[in-house]
Amino acid sequence: MHACNKKKLNEMFKFKKSKQTLTLSSLLGASVVVGSVAASCSGAIQEFKSSIQLIVSDNTSTLTDKSFSQSSWDGVRKFFIDDIKIPENQVPKADSPAVTDGNGIWKRPGSNHQDRINTYINAKNDGSKVIVATGFNQQSALEDIAKLDGNGRRNNSGEDLKDTGFVFVDGALPPASQTFNPRNIASITYRADIGSFLAGVATAVYLNSNADYFRTVGQVVSNAHKSVTDTFGVYGYVGLPFPSTLSFFNGWRQGIAYWNTVLAPKLTIKVNGETKDAKLLSWISPNLSPSQYGTDDNPQISRSMSDFISGGFDTNNQQANTLVKNAITNGASMILPVAGSQTNIVKSAILQSTQHRATILGVDTAQENDPNLQADLKDTPTNFVGNKKIIPFSSLKNLTSSVQNTLKAIHQGKEVNGYKGFGFNSVATLDNDGVGISNDGLELLIDPLYFTKNEKITEEMKTKNSFDTKMITNKTELSTLLTKTKEQQKIALDSFKKILSEDNPTLVTGTETMKKGNWSIAGDELKMAYGPQLFAITSSSNDDANPNNKYELKQVGGKGFTQDLKVTDALDLQGYRFNITRK
Repeated sequence: MHACNKKKLNEMFKFKKSKQTLTLSSLLGASVVVGSVAASCSGAIQEFKSSIQLIVSDNTSTLTDKSFSQSSWDGVRKFFIDDIKIPENQVPKADSPAVTDGNGIWKRPGSNHQDRINTYINAKNDGSKVIVATGFNQQSALEDIAKLDGNGRRNNSGEDLKDTGFVFVDGALPPASQTFNPRNIASITYRADIGSFLAGVATAVYLNSNADYFRTVGQVVSNAHKSVTDTFGVYGYVGLPFPSTLSFFNGWRQGIAYWNTVLAPKLTIKVNGETKDAKLLSWISPNLSPSQYGTDDNPQISRSMSDFISGGFDTNNQQANTLVKNAITNGASMILPVAGSQTNIVKSAILQSTQHRATILGVDTAQENDPNLQADLKDTPTNFVGNKKIIPFSSLKNLTSSVQNTLKAIHQGKEVNGYKGFGFNSVATLDNDGVGISNDGLELLIDPLYFTKNEKITEEMKTKNSFDTKMITNKTELSTLLTKTKEQQKIALDSFKKILSEDNPTLVTGTETMKKGNWSIAGDELKMAYGPQLFAITSSSNDDANPNNKYELKQVGGKGFTQDLKVTDALDLQGYRFNITRK
């Protein structure tokens, strides 16, 4: 801390030790006073003084991204309003004109590792007691803060920040050791791959339910390879290939693979009033026309992960614009942008396209409810199924509730709805509503195990002693399986939990000898091809030790994940007087 600040604080307060925390003999929250002192010394203009401040993922990110950062701040805001009982009109929304980078609510982290740590220190000097650090790329700086030398001492930045709490959103830290003690860090990681698996199935149901409206790849690209001609195209990309973004991407693709291999062969749809087999979905490459998808003798191809990375999360990313426009030209009917505010880039590309109807899968939040992101689909028929908007539904990371619950756990000193405080990694899952699919998407789900409950199908499977779905002749009309009630949706979600469970990788269907394939997610499925429609995606990284087409489950809350970090002397903010005021 600056010497000026230390001097004024020593004059104004008497500090006393209580366990490992500092308590102030003041009726006001410490953050308010410290922030005032910092501002008076530095001359910086500080509009707000908040006990909690948010640091966005990188220097291209913004608080008002309608997605990751904004939802995280909404969690902070709900904590202040619902749990600390601060009047709603005193806690600004992310898009308030009064909220700007650096005025006490949020900051950008700078361009390098040391800048990021300095930003944390600046937030502390503003008077913030807890820093909500969003994004996987905060990990290196947070680990640096928690490092210890051989004598158990912290480095300079670690010592300076040892009594500042951190909520690491979208990542996890390793367990404590002789050289590492994250005593003041609470992490939240998300099984986004599980939530987006649901979105993959819902995408297929949505496109197939509106087969008279959306165009197949062959209708968009007249000379498309025969393996994809009568399929609906989809495309996804990430800003950067972090575990947190790849899990969205991979899970969505796996849900589509489940549709193609397990569900679609058992289903029929209506096309121009006629009963037809349900259509498969095909993965679109922005850099390869569907006319070049292999040869008739060998239709399977593979593409590099570079086809699916924009290179950043900035709002005006030119690579994202190129990728998306090419994907639409090549027949993508739904696009998944795991790239923060770049949803607007996809929206603009779709609205500019005159040759093809395309939609967006929302990310992180229920983006279909944001009027600034939405637009009407053109010329939808009266019997259109689902949301008639460019964003029909979203794959969710419930950042708002997970951040709020983690702050509550810190404040109350106990676990809240599956989320814990400092020294713990918490996991957002389907079970604690931390990930999932928005309400508009729930209505498009079907029970992924419906066929195990259909006597005609199971009897046929027993007779043929085969799980090969292509051999099933007793097919079901898709529209009859839509989950229209809360009870049906619960049954569907319970079935998804079963097929995705790491503890239950196979499910008996029909007889004991006939088992479904393993659909629990491993994190390396992008390298797999599911027929010519879902080609393999290979790493574009030159570093064989760090391929950018997979992630380890222990990084996103799966197998091998550690929750209790076994820290010593954990920071205790139970009962701390959180506050936020405006100058």
